[in-house]
Amino acid sequence: MSATAVFGNILRVDKSPRPIQGIMTDVIERTPSREPVLRVQGLEMNLRTSQVRHRGEIVHLTPTEFRLLRMLMLNPNRVSSNRLLEHALGGPGRNGRKVQFYVARLRRKLGDRHRVLIRTAHGAGYQLSGRTAPPVVPPHGKEKFRIRSSESADTAHR
Repeated sequence: MSATAVFGNILRVDKSPRPIQGIMTDVIERTPSREPVLRVQGLEMNLRTSQVRHRGEIVHLTPTEFRLLRMLMLNPNRVSSNRLLEHALGGPGRNGRKVQFYVARLRRKLGDRHRVLIRTAHGAGYQLSGRTAPPVVPPHGKEKFRIRSSESADTAHR
């Protein structure tokens, strides 16, 4: 019987046919890889950690604000319809102004008082304007691993 267990970025692999109790294991530790990041005009969104930065400063967003900004960042310089944005936010609000409410909150948190970053397309939706950078995504299947003996792994977990 072979068993595998994952602890954070450490993967333990049993190489013995005996029961799990007292088995010598090897530890494979994954080295940090590049994170998938969207970038538009001073905004940076890490899709894995859900961290947002604007001009280098961390911006604290609610999950709903994050979903709205992600939708806008995935469609930069294009108008995202109100219906599409409502769908991203989980449906329309009671008074049909849910998107307007959260866009106003995003603008306030991003310091977009003059509506330069998030523009309103009256009667159509909203647009995130600015220069874009290609998303940074780690290459598939090119993760690096380092193998450590079980003795050093046991001391690492203490």
